[in-house]
Amino acid sequence: MKTGLIYKEIFVLLLVSQGFWWGDTFVTLSPEQNAQKLDVEIECYERMMTDPYPTDGGLYCNRTFDSWSCWNDTRAGEIAYAHCPVFIPNSDPSKIAHKVCMPNGEWFRHPETNITWSNYSVCDSTYHKKHFAGLIVWYIGYSASIISLTISLIIFFYFKNLSCPRITLHKNLFFSFIFNGVSWILWFAIVAENVDLVKNPDKAVQVSCKILNVMCQYFQTCNYFWMLCEGIHLHTLIVVAVFSDRSRLTHYYLLGWVAPFVPVTIYTTLRAVEQHTGCWMFETDYEFIIAGPIIAVLVINLVLLLNIVRVLCSKLRAVNTPAQHDYKKAVRATLILLPLLGLHYIIMPVQVSTDTIGEQIYDLLIAIMISFQGFFVACIYCFFNGEVMDKLYRFIRNFLLAHPLSNPPSSSARAPKKATTAYKKTSTTPA
Repeated sequence: MKTGLIYKEIFVLLLVSQGFWWGDTFVTLSPEQNAQKLDVEIECYERMMTDPYPTDGGLYCNRTFDSWSCWNDTRAGEIAYAHCPVFIPNSDPSKIAHKVCMPNGEWFRHPETNITWSNYSVCDSTYHKKHFAGLIVWYIGYSASIISLTISLIIFFYFKNLSCPRITLHKNLFFSFIFNGVSWILWFAIVAENVDLVKNPDKAVQVSCKILNVMCQYFQTCNYFWMLCEGIHLHTLIVVAVFSDRSRLTHYYLLGWVAPFVPVTIYTTLRAVEQHTGCWMFETDYEFIIAGPIIAVLVINLVLLLNIVRVLCSKLRAVNTPAQHDYKKAVRATLILLPLLGLHYIIMPVQVSTDTIGEQIYDLLIAIMISFQGFFVACIYCFFNGEVMDKLYRFIRNFLLAHPLSNPPSSSARAPKKATTAYKKTSTTPA
């Protein structure tokens, strides 16, 4: 113990002038904070030397001290948790940091630095304000999308004469957006903001949150596949010029609802075999199983969009439309198709530097584009649709005529008017 005290006195003198980057701020520790840090480090190394090693023969990430926290031996594929450091300014010790043990038995390495990395982002007290603001955007966006899509579906189902293969595809696309939005709202509300649930070792709790994770992955994948169905259908109508009858809708149902089961089932099976914990809320090497088909859908829709625009432009030129009118039509068609085909997801791989204002702006833009996408699609294919709005206008007008807001005047109230009118007519008659 005396040796530890001597080391402590020496290390305190060496660390007084040291600092480190905390987010995007360079922090210098006070002598008291350095002493606290050294206490944690000494206690960690003493524990690492005395605690027994796992003897079950499993694959583990080695115990380590990462300069801030002590991490125990952790089974491969699981997540280790530790309270946020008390000695760091603006750190909230009540929050929980985490460190991911990869399936190969090595600690997760940051992709930018390629060194082992622990996630202390939630420890910064300012993080929660930024995180809360971003979370509000997700909630508002998904809620607006769900409400607008539900209204659109009510309109489509009520007006039977709007029914056609194109509208049927719209309905399924809207349902996929609604299910996707509901599942992600549940995920944010139940899992993402509940550290205790993520850490809970109870098997029933872990299974339930993993099922919710799989639901999010499935409906998100369905979202993209129904975008592909819409793109194929539009390409068939505009480029191939063949009307898709109802018998062909079965293929779209299989592509939109059944095909996503394949990548999601593979993803779920692999994660279950690896016995990953933490509600599967942290990324793994298996993410490509979901991302691969989605990227393929985006590429196919990009090709379809370019071909559709090319055909539209050629058709407009064929009827000798003025050039300016051609460009307006092509641009308008492109703007309508962009939200449908999901090309704005292409910018998602373009990451910016972490812990910067640019990252906050980037995250905000991504949240708006993804969560409000259902709202934009509902506006384009329902609320801005001239045929749909015309039928809705006629329905509202007929309803108001049949059910006036105010009671018509009684016959007794109208009698004097008739008398006055008759009197006026008589009085104006020449003698």
